[in-house]
Amino acid sequence: MDNSQPASQEILKEIVTQFGKQIFNKSESARLDGMLADYFAHDRKTLKLFRLAVKENIVHELLQCSSLGKAEQTIKIIKLKSHLQEEAFIDESFANEAVDSFAYALGITVRPHVDPLEKLPGQKPVSKEYRTPLILAAKEGYTDFVTVLINAGADLEIKESYVEF
Repeated sequence: MDNSQPASQEILKEIVTQFGKQIFNKSESARLDGMLADYFAHDRKTLKLFRLAVKENIVHELLQCSSLGKAEQTIKIIKLKSHLQEEAFIDESFANEAVDSFAYALGITVRPHVDPLEKLPGQKPVSKEYRTPLILAAKEGYTDFVTVLINAGADLEIKESYVEF
């Protein structure tokens, strides 16, 4: 098991390794649900989260990412996380966990989530409402603009969200 990934992500990856991506087909939904119930019987929160992600078609949307470029994949993943937050009414951290876990299992590279509100020693967040312009633009549907910026080499990492005091 890859110790750098949470156990839940490794379990999903193992399911994909054993049964292939076709396990996420609609015709296999009962089988997938049974596997999730078996593997996550000890973790009801994760089980409910993953079932919700399957119900909300997150996995089917991620399966379409393999044909997209890096910029389009990034935008798609941001939109999927936003969808879970806004339509399924779940917290951002849970939306990130669900989408990132299934993306990892499917072999889609996701940039690590950086919390812009995390306090670093000697630093304070600029604003509790801070989000990168690229993420905000993607969430608001300006995907063409975001794609151009990412393809031009825009930095997706949050580096300047803090001011020293």
